[in-house]
Amino acid sequence: MLQKYRDRIHIIGQKNQGSTFARNIGIKEAKGEYIVAFDHDDILLPYALRVYDEVINYYNHPPMIYSKIKIFEKKLEEPNHFYDGKNIVTRKFKNYFKKNIALPMINANMIAKRESILEVSGYQPNSFAYDDHRLLFRLGTLNPFIAITYPVTVGYRKHMDSWSRNAEYTAKGALALIKDERENTYPGGKRLKLDRRGLIGSNLLNNFKLKYFGLKDIKLILRIILAARTMLLVAFIRKFFSYFYKYEQYIIELK
Repeated sequence: MLQKYRDRIHIIGQKNQGSTFARNIGIKEAKGEYIVAFDHDDILLPYALRVYDEVINYYNHPPMIYSKIKIFEKKLEEPNHFYDGKNIVTRKFKNYFKKNIALPMINANMIAKRESILEVSGYQPNSFAYDDHRLLFRLGTLNPFIAITYPVTVGYRKHMDSWSRNAEYTAKGALALIKDERENTYPGGKRLKLDRRGLIGSNLLNNFKLKYFGLKDIKLILRIILAARTMLLVAFIRKFFSYFYKYEQYIIELK
């Protein structure tokens, strides 16, 4: 199917070596200023690129933008259900670690400068279901961090074969993220330690629920709890303090 568009896109073929390797090759070969990575269960809504372009220009080419996603299981509503085309609502934070709104995290709603991704060596190997998290945390101190709160620009289809529902695959990624934090891999030092660990704890509390996996996976869940330890408690502490974090909200009106 891709061969039909050879005059418009650059097709790279290679032996399968995993998604992180493929993404990194794509990033190195890309010519654009910004990168967005997509999986087979992600949908870019028709107006999304215009929204990104407006936000990029409004904020004078920020290093990273996060957009709003719609999670669905069977069928996504029509695009006009999500956007009236009149304006874009955004929030400007000092950086990702200082955000104070819930933002579902997948590769498809992270719009980051190519040079910024290359500076942190791109996606990390052996990230499993947490390749997006481990990259985002490496970019966590980039300033400013822009969050698009309206409109939705990406649809994410959850299904029984999603990696996010594979307990072992998800657990391996979570353990890699926790290990990185324990080894002081991420930027921000002691100053942002509470934020980093609180965000990790919040993610674990949201992802590792028995309703997603089951009693058969209880050993994996206990292993995550043991590895995370105080991070789960810190999630609640950070949640309280985040209500006092500063941000600026802007409405971009379209002509």
